[in-house]
Amino acid sequence: MPRALSLRGVVRSVVPLCGALGWTVSASADPQLSAGWVSGVGGEGDADSLWRETTWFNALRAELVLGRDRSADLGLGPYLELGTSGFSDVRLGSGVVGVLPLSEALPLTLGAGATARRDDGRWTPGFSASAMLGSRSYNFHATYAIATGLVLAYQRDLDAAGASTVIVALQLDGLLLAMPVIFGISAVRGSSE
Repeated sequence: MPRALSLRGVVRSVVPLCGALGWTVSASADPQLSAGWVSGVGGEGDADSLWRETTWFNALRAELVLGRDRSADLGLGPYLELGTSGFSDVRLGSGVVGVLPLSEALPLTLGAGATARRDDGRWTPGFSASAMLGSRSYNFHATYAIATGLVLAYQRDLDAAGASTVIVALQLDGLLLAMPVIFGISAVRGSSE
């Protein structure tokens, strides 16, 4: 007596056959680039005290997140940062960011990397760690993805003085900052129709 077909039996037979014939579904994880301005409070400290002086921290940051097909996916990639704390130094940073989707609308972006701080005419190496909680869309139509949110970060020099900065800031996406300029230029030029 012939056995009845079950869904499990069909899948177990058809999937290996499709793979053997080269019929596969391709998965593509397009890179997603974002750039923004990080601005907020910086707490300057040293080896003895975490927060001795309050400054205004500013940075330009660009991130390239790889491995995501949608907003709910994990992602990993490099970042670059150029910043200053209190406009008294120059800070360069580079490292790795990871996107952990707590939900599709609210992912947590964690970062860690190396820094170089120029102050008093010399460069000092250091490290940084950061967390951003906020919106990070996945753009299905282009490479650029908007990323904006609340940032908590820590930077520390690796010299004997051990200067450090605790950062509480907002990251505002570059596209959001450019929108008023884009609309202004469009208004001045007028409609093309």
